Amino acid sequence: MIDLDTCSDYALLSTAEVAQSLRISEGAVRKAVREERLKAIAGFRVLYFAAREVRAFASGMSPSSHTATHKQRSTGDDHAAESPSEVVVD
Repeated sequence: MIDLDTCSDYALLSTAEVAQSLRISEGAVRKAVREERLKAIAGFRVLYFAAREVRAFASGMSPSSHTATHKQRSTGDDHAAESPSEVVVD
């Protein structure tokens, strides 16, 4: 089992490894990608996940929304735009 706390932010994990680490089904991982709650890197019929993205998903916040929230707080801008989502592949 992959330990998300100790692996590199840039380690690429498979759908099966993400599912095992989060203790959810592979289908639930793919559903999170389709719903744009989890960012994936699309390979040829395979999805890969950066450990950083999986950690953010597990904590309930994507890194891009965390950055936008931080910008909003630091600038006082109530309308900080979030960055666009990654490409989702079915």
